[in-house]
Amino acid sequence: MNLLNKIYISNITYIILLISLLAGYFEYIFLLLIFIIIHEFGHLIIASLLGFNIDKIIIYPFGGLTKFNIKISESILKEFIVAISGALFQILFYLFLKTIYSYNYISFITFEKIKIINTYLLLFNFLPIVPLDGGRIFNLLLYIFLPFKLSNKLITLFSIFLSILLVFLINNNLLVIMILLLLKNIYIEYKMIDFKNNKFLLERYLGDFYFKIKFINDIDKMYKNKVHKIKYEDIYINEKEYLSKKFDLKAHL
Repeated sequence: MNLLNKIYISNITYIILLISLLAGYFEYIFLLLIFIIIHEFGHLIIASLLGFNIDKIIIYPFGGLTKFNIKISESILKEFIVAISGALFQILFYLFLKTIYSYNYISFITFEKIKIINTYLLLFNFLPIVPLDGGRIFNLLLYIFLPFKLSNKLITLFSIFLSILLVFLINNNLLVIMILLLLKNIYIEYKMIDFKNNKFLLERYLGDFYFKIKFINDIDKMYKNKVHKIKYEDIYINEKEYLSKKFDLKAHL
């Protein structure tokens, strides 16, 4: 697989590059994009090794967005490893540049910019906001303790709240712009909640999964990391049987 063919640069990124060139900040933005690409390659490489089907990676001014074609009920541990792999590759890349700097192959001024970019990008990516890595990791933790649909609602609403709060609290124009650009993707996540839940239900209906059993009364309380016995007319039946009734009923409406 040619990973380079998976990378797409958004139009807004080209615009920011042009503006930064005219404003005299091109080196900052250029270094930022290099770090973003390295970060996202970390996700891509580890995801490939774990057998994930990679769709594409989109480079935005605030960071990258890696999209996978994987089952929603994929292992939480595997998804966690992929989520942190970008930061690990970024740190390794920074240490590589630091070694080069120690041999005087990078100027002091450029390396100071590299330090700032590395620090800010790590801190930004680990904000508990979807679709950032921090938001993905936070959501994976919620999946362990809360139903799938509720987890997605909570992390999305929290992401909106925190993003708006940060816009008013942060005294850094670049970070504020990055968060404002991020809000569009958070809104998309919000609009996709019901779609993702229906996809989750259909996946459970069509596939076979082997997790611990949990008894529930409502399919909206289904967990990502459990299989379920769901109450139906005073008895508990397995989720596949329950969902077959649900989807067969819809088919006849």
